[in-house]
Amino acid sequence: MRSPPSSAADSPAFEPFEINGIALRNRIFMPAHTTNFGADHLPSARHVAYHRERAAGGVALIIFEAIRVMENTLGRPQGVCGYLDESVNAFRPVVDAVHEGGAAFIAQICHMGRQIEGEYERTVSWGASPIRWSLASYPPRQMNRREMQQVIDAHVRTAENMLKAGADGIELHWGHGHLLQQFLSPLSNKREDDYGGTTENRLRFPLEVATRLRKALGPGVCLGVRISAEEYHEDGLTLE
Repeated sequence: MRSPPSSAADSPAFEPFEINGIALRNRIFMPAHTTNFGADHLPSARHVAYHRERAAGGVALIIFEAIRVMENTLGRPQGVCGYLDESVNAFRPVVDAVHEGGAAFIAQICHMGRQIEGEYERTVSWGASPIRWSLASYPPRQMNRREMQQVIDAHVRTAENMLKAGADGIELHWGHGHLLQQFLSPLSNKREDDYGGTTENRLRFPLEVATRLRKALGPGVCLGVRISAEEYHEDGLTLE
């Protein structure tokens, strides 16, 4: 058994290590979180300044907030996207600022699914099943196989753009009630096809996204998943 550290500086949290070829100066990460700094769905100078300071503070890895993969999941203008050609150059200053501060940059990519109701896109939202996510929202349209393939392709396109911008890796968002969690959760997935019912079936679409990404990006790219494992509902996801 490891002896307790004599001081904070001796903690294992400050030991360097490596994840799939990414050398990290310690084990302290900054998880993705919404800043509302976007401008017209692209990163802004506020993103650059904010992430530069976080890197300078000493964290080893910064995960950038929920990057939208398609037009029908953009939402408010402050939400940023990565599927456009111009997204590459827009993200480069943010990535460069993080690298200059000595940290690695991971791009978290996602589709919001039913949490986007078309107030900006003027379109019906997509979901695993036509179940509204709040009392004030409208039910989404249950996605068909063609739309699911579009989402898979959009994740690949966005991930490739983020790597072109200099990102060190990609994180898939399977949490916070976004689209891939909507397929995974029995609360939001009531499908009667191969993508609903059993845990294996509900996992099918999220795993298709991850499998296609791994194939497209290759084994050398760091690929992770953020998941909400506990929904705190008797009929929802649990740690068990």
